[in-house]
Amino acid sequence: MVVTKDPDKKGADVGETSGPAASQGADGPAPTAPPVRSTRSALPDAAKSQGHAARMLAAAPEEQIEAALAAGKYERAADLMQRHGERLLAEGAEELLARCFERVPNALIQRLPRLAVLHAWLLVYTEQYPGAATRISEAERALRSLEMAGVHRWPEDADEVVALRPFADVKRAIGAIRGHLAWIHGDPCALSESVDEVIMASSADHPVWRARALVTLGRCRYLAGALADAAQDLDAALASTGASDQRLARTVGLEARIGLGRVREAQGRLDAAAKLYADVIGQAGDSPEHADPVASAHIGLGRIALAHRDLVAAERALERGLARADETGWLAVALDGLLAWAWVQQASGRPEAVADALNRAERFVKARDRRWAAERVTTERALLLLAQGDMPAVRRWQQASAMRAEDRLGPIREAQRLTKGLVMMALGDADGAAPVLAEVRREAATAGLVALAVAAAVADARCQYARGKKKAAAAALADAVVLAAPSSMIHPFVALGPLPAPLLATLPKPKSDAERALIGALAPPEGPAAAEKPAPAKPSPTAPSKAKKGAPIATDQEVPAAATPAVQERAEEEAPEPSPADQPPTAPGTAPR
Repeated sequence: MVVTKDPDKKGADVGETSGPAASQGADGPAPTAPPVRSTRSALPDAAKSQGHAARMLAAAPEEQIEAALAAGKYERAADLMQRHGERLLAEGAEELLARCFERVPNALIQRLPRLAVLHAWLLVYTEQYPGAATRISEAERALRSLEMAGVHRWPEDADEVVALRPFADVKRAIGAIRGHLAWIHGDPCALSESVDEVIMASSADHPVWRARALVTLGRCRYLAGALADAAQDLDAALASTGASDQRLARTVGLEARIGLGRVREAQGRLDAAAKLYADVIGQAGDSPEHADPVASAHIGLGRIALAHRDLVAAERALERGLARADETGWLAVALDGLLAWAWVQQASGRPEAVADALNRAERFVKARDRRWAAERVTTERALLLLAQGDMPAVRRWQQASAMRAEDRLGPIREAQRLTKGLVMMALGDADGAAPVLAEVRREAATAGLVALAVAAAVADARCQYARGKKKAAAAALADAVVLAAPSSMIHPFVALGPLPAPLLATLPKPKSDAERALIGALAPPEGPAAAEKPAPAKPSPTAPSKAKKGAPIATDQEVPAAATPAVQERAEEEAPEPSPADQPPTAPGTAPR
């Protein structure tokens, strides 16, 4: 810190900021410095004392930073950036900070953990994610060096009472940045172990930084299955950003809407999720600086259209989302789009296009070496193989999956268990699948994961039906209809084929128009209330390549899967001819990722 001497006060030091009194001199205590004005008025004339000028400059830290850099005083500039950088960034001064960081020596940034963390936040908000990851790694190395040297707190300025920030604050900030990068890359395994610490990662004196922490906290809680808490955090983040036109506030607001949209999807509130995604598209438009949230919004609308079984709208939205995702190259967004695209192609009767989308997703994942993403692609491939009736390939998947560990995060783990139960059911082990599916139903209902609960209830209904337990099957299917009807969630019921007509006949009389419409859409083709089969959507040249002309078509309604022994036995008892409806159980729709 630079300390100047007031020539009129013997021994009195005048600091640069208001606050504590100046140190005492030989003639007694020096008078307290007057409060610093918050407004930027014209600087006083040259006749004013140096102490007055120093106090005036304290109200304009950006001017002090630029002056220090111009004079080549990089240590001084770095100290000021560490003190005021978060506020400047929150108030939209990212261009100023970017210019300053270009002039500060790289070795100095690497040596100062707080400065490296500030630069990482700047790189996050200018969407330079690889650079942000590098900076937080450098900050961690600098912290380790300080700790090895026996330093465990930030050095205190000898001439000023300062608020010391222990290393724990910077470590929490590093965790928050890692959590944000993990969300951008769709990597749940890299998220902070303790989501409660994330809220403490940013300064509480600016609403935008608090909103940033709330968004990260909400995302962590969503992946942990605490949907109600996640929604509360994301709503609070939206309230904190308000109607601000600052770039950082807009970015945080868009991220909060995307996160809240995913929560609403998981809760089965598809209309609310669609509105949030539409708001993101309307606010961001074609702005290149918001390519990630716009791509996520389009892909979210595509998932919702797929849940409604509106294949034309789903394909159109996914095309737009994948086009924007290609601009960014972000794994999580592109993977969401490609897997949803594969299901649209399966429903449209294009098996080669399904394989192409999955292969593209696998190449995308291998290029980034993300284990969690590879597992997700493998799981979705197993479900699509069930839809196509490829039992040998499904059996190979089951054998390989026995060697893989379950994910530690609730929603992802339950989705993996649901797939395991579906595969067991399809391969004839209905008795073994029953407890697995029942457990997934309980866990999903407890966590409020409505989309997953619907898929699990439908799968449980098919499993109980195959075991000959008609009452249990009817109860499970009725529960699924009650959960899915408000949002017209059709896809989880028919993803792997229509439900058996005798099972549908057990449904009670619908109590609402929504239930009536859903049951009508689920009726088998030969039934009086059959829903019209959707026409295949026209392939797009910008989307993953589709089936070749003349290729065999394997739709979820035309190519039944290999029937299990239990299903064959039940079909022989209840119908003179085997029904194509007796197929493997229903796959999950848009299960939370």
